Amino acid sequence: MSIQSLFTSTNIALIASALAVPSFILSVRNYWTSRPHLKIQQLHKKHSSCVIEPEYDKKYNPDIYSDRRYRIIIEIIIKNKSSNPISLISFNLNGHEINSYTQLTNDYEVHTRNGNRVKNGITFFGTDLSIGFNIGSSTISPTVTLGPFESLQGYLVWPLYEKELSSINIRGKNSLSINTTFKTYNFSVDIDELITRDKSLAPNPDWNFGPQL
Repeated sequence: MSIQSLFTSTNIALIASALAVPSFILSVRNYWTSRPHLKIQQLHKKHSSCVIEPEYDKKYNPDIYSDRRYRIIIEIIIKNKSSNPISLISFNLNGHEINSYTQLTNDYEVHTRNGNRVKNGITFFGTDLSIGFNIGSSTISPTVTLGPFESLQGYLVWPLYEKELSSINIRGKNSLSINTTFKTYNFSVDIDELITRDKSLAPNPDWNFGPQL
């Protein structure tokens, strides 16, 4: 076969196509990995996805939302599946939003049992029970930026008025929207339980929402 016959128009086209295929595959791969893509993983550990009725203490544990009776707490892993960074601007759960203006306390405690009981006029003294939610620095506060293929694990926390409790589906599915620099992502998350304060306890003097109903 002569050199001239190797460079016919047909062969040139075939060679060009063969060289173009790897370039095309690489371009598709680069596009696929660089496209905005966010995923979440909910952690179903004990007390990691709940609505709580916490204590408030103006001196030792101040909370600017002490007029709101409840807190929604969800432990979650957020994964950036893109080769580009992505900023998380706000989180919306069933219409309740937290954003860069939201200021939350890091630690909560629910007084679940009053150890002192009165029966037939006699007071019985026992041990109080409380559940602590020591979130600390693990609170996810927007705005936060995830680097390429980076993951973030922590707690999302929303303050909630008593009248808003009915908007949360306890022991069921709820709608979580994450607003980012690229788009809004919609997910389904579970709220496993409602953890309330013992109703036999006297109202906390630091409450701003009035006596218990």
